[in-house]
Amino acid sequence: MIDVLIMSPAYYATGGVELLHQLCAEMSKHEGIHARMLYRNAVSYGSPQPEEYEEYGCAYITQLPQDYSGYIVFPEIWANDVTKSQYDKCKPVIFWESVDNYFQFCKPKDYFKFLERNGVLHLTQSVYASRFLFKLGHCSLFIGDYINDDFFSGYDLSNRNPWVLYNPKKGWDFTSKLIEYCGDEICFKPIRNLSRNEVIDLMRHCMVYIDFGDHPGKDRLPREAAMCGCCIITGKNGAAGNYTDVNIKDDYKFTRWDQSLYDIKRQILSVLDNYEYHHSRFSDYRSGIWNEKSTFQEKVENLCEWWCKNENS
Repeated sequence: MIDVLIMSPAYYATGGVELLHQLCAEMSKHEGIHARMLYRNAVSYGSPQPEEYEEYGCAYITQLPQDYSGYIVFPEIWANDVTKSQYDKCKPVIFWESVDNYFQFCKPKDYFKFLERNGVLHLTQSVYASRFLFKLGHCSLFIGDYINDDFFSGYDLSNRNPWVLYNPKKGWDFTSKLIEYCGDEICFKPIRNLSRNEVIDLMRHCMVYIDFGDHPGKDRLPREAAMCGCCIITGKNGAAGNYTDVNIKDDYKFTRWDQSLYDIKRQILSVLDNYEYHHSRFSDYRSGIWNEKSTFQEKVENLCEWWCKNENS
């Protein structure tokens, strides 16, 4: 039996943390794999596992076993930890759920410190991350991710409000300029302090979702909004800069500078005036999102099979 620990922050509920639980749950289906969550910074009382992710049924521990020699999956925010002495005996795996977040969680003097450790397996959530590692001379295994099943329960094209959704935590500097530029002609609605069900309900009654954030990985909100019927307009930063991670047509992607404000406003108004036509132009994007879960399951299964084969050879 191959032991795998998937490192995660305790108590936190974010898209990246959910993906770590999805990975653990998928690995646990393989009869040759014993996968558990390893929660960091857990206190001695209460469950460190976010209630939102109990549905994945992941076993967990809060302390690294002494002299642990199995696999440890480090999310990229802790990529440099693979060089720490307490992990010398483990088989290190770095899961690049994003690229940009890595640089936010380490000091400039420690950039690329993870390269000091040999024998690291790199997993990626996005083509953006795969290309980042390739430029550093490292191969990686793309496994992707998928959004929660709750977003696949269908929607109605009617009963839509001419509203534009945005996440105030993503690209606010530019988004605030756009909101000011559009004035009273367009109604913008923030996604803020809502439960998952409330987000879904809001998305199912709006026409547009915009995202001018950095897209450090293949972000979930644009995909969730698309599966609720929204048309998607993004910038070209990070993963949004390629058409594999964010597979929407070029006239819905804009460079994040002031000269684009007029064209973005014009495209939003076009969507609001002719919603059903624009909605039809996202069919390829939605089809790809439909297939992400099966792709993820297949990639993780292949990884588990490869580990088992190598351990038994």
